[in-house]
Amino acid sequence: MNLQQTIDQVATSTGIDPATAEHAVGTVLNVLSQELDPGQVASIFAKLPGADALAQAHQLQQASQGGLFGAIAGAVLGSKGSALVAGVTELEGLGLSATQLEQIGTSLKAYVQKNGGAGVLQEIMAAIPGLSKILG
Repeated sequence: MNLQQTIDQVATSTGIDPATAEHAVGTVLNVLSQELDPGQVASIFAKLPGADALAQAHQLQQASQGGLFGAIAGAVLGSKGSALVAGVTELEGLGLSATQLEQIGTSLKAYVQKNGGAGVLQEIMAAIPGLSKILG
């Protein structure tokens, strides 16, 4: 499964248009690029063709803990995870529901596991507390 297939799968499973699906996937990848240490990002993105470019195309603006999902993320994460909170706020701004976020998470986790292996997926989930609460 390549990144474009993952984006297409997100669009289909969530019922959103392909541009919104790409924006959502890029936002999550940008969160990873900001929350993981630079060495982890380089190592992980090397195993996920296209991830770095898509993450860079969807830069986050560090935002306050606005919106429902941002408030939940802030409550779960405290002062850690500012990029995660900004990412959740961005995703909420796209009009995505909690169910759609879980579907996006399922598709992205399958992509990471297929291309990077189960160890990479576990590394990401362990390094970013709260990510699993948002993406299922």
